[in-house]
Amino acid sequence: MTEFLRTTSFPLLNELSITCGEDWSGEEVTDLSNSIIALGPQLLSFSFTSIGSDFTTVLLPEVWPALTSVQHLTLHHNDNLPDILPLVRSSLVSFRLRAPVDEIEDMEFNFGALLEALAEPPAALNTLQHLTIPPIDPDYEREEEDDADDPLASSLQVVQTICRHRGIKISYAPDQRHARFMEHIEDEVSLT
Repeated sequence: MTEFLRTTSFPLLNELSITCGEDWSGEEVTDLSNSIIALGPQLLSFSFTSIGSDFTTVLLPEVWPALTSVQHLTLHHNDNLPDILPLVRSSLVSFRLRAPVDEIEDMEFNFGALLEALAEPPAALNTLQHLTIPPIDPDYEREEEDDADDPLASSLQVVQTICRHRGIKISYAPDQRHARFMEHIEDEVSLT
């Protein structure tokens, strides 16, 4: 894929969605990052996620400032948002965190990185209008009596409060953990 991106001209490309099925490292990451950097200024929508739950591929930090026109950004739910978002120089309209498709994974979305990013939002989030987050585990049983004793419910309330005060609409991504592969890909290419 990196060879294709590097050797082909895409003058009209304004949306790029990359979904990895396995981790990349070393030269592959450098080649991919450099290809994205070259395309960065023309992209309005960019998505970089994974199908699997053990995804650890990290793009070079130089990728994020190269996305100077991006308005719609989608990242993997495990990405280090407090490190990435301050590097994004454009003004985001929508931001989406994608959960992986992994039938054996019992993923419970952790709001920690998102809360940290929203607490002192970088400039890229100042114009944010829409936030899409992964679904909470459907088997998750909330303590109805007292959300203060329930860290997940408490964190969700903080995210909802911050977004409400900033006029940001929140929606929940469909639960893709047991979906078919093609449904995941179709959802992935609907960047906005």
